[in-house]
Amino acid sequence: MTQSKKSAIAKLKTPLLLKVVCHHANIAYTAPALAQYIHGIKEDSSPFKRLLDGKHNISKKTRASIFVKLARDASKSQLSDLEKLWDSILWDVLEVDINDQTKLAEIYKHFPLSLQKHVFEKQDLSGLKRRLPRTNEIPPIEHQYSLESFVFLIALSKEFIHKRYLQYQTVLEPALLRTLFVIWQFNPFSLISKELLSAIRDEHYEREDYSPSNSAIFTC
Repeated sequence: MTQSKKSAIAKLKTPLLLKVVCHHANIAYTAPALAQYIHGIKEDSSPFKRLLDGKHNISKKTRASIFVKLARDASKSQLSDLEKLWDSILWDVLEVDINDQTKLAEIYKHFPLSLQKHVFEKQDLSGLKRRLPRTNEIPPIEHQYSLESFVFLIALSKEFIHKRYLQYQTVLEPALLRTLFVIWQFNPFSLISKELLSAIRDEHYEREDYSPSNSAIFTC
């Protein structure tokens, strides 16, 4: 468990992942319960308290131990979904500085090609020549109804707001909201959707003329 200065999103990630772990393990969302579940003995639970407080990251060793234990108590699909959430580009999208276009382009290249084609010029094989999708490209993105498409819509929303393309939000925001409602129904996202929604609100909707209070996605 390593300690470092962490962003608000980085501090959020570990507690949310452990919330899913506790749900699948059918244990209390507490440090003592996690310590006993993962290590099998009563011990000093302070390291897990620091994890739940978002002060430390989960080490590779602890992660491996978690999945070994969960293999006994969770289904294969639950384990697979947890692993996908754990390694999801979601956390990078939430955390990226929208002014860092190089980093943002690198993040977009981690999405499936079916999504990448909406933000890179078709003739640019290097994947470095950026563009923004037309409004009529938003529905095909939405209709994938996946965690990846939801995260992709979050990234686009950050860009549109930053560039003051507020007219796009009349198309983008409903698509984001509908996609959220679809994936909200399934674990593990359903277990942490409220916290993630708050993170999106607090981190990315900062402008006074497009504040959370004026956005349907935050008043539903």
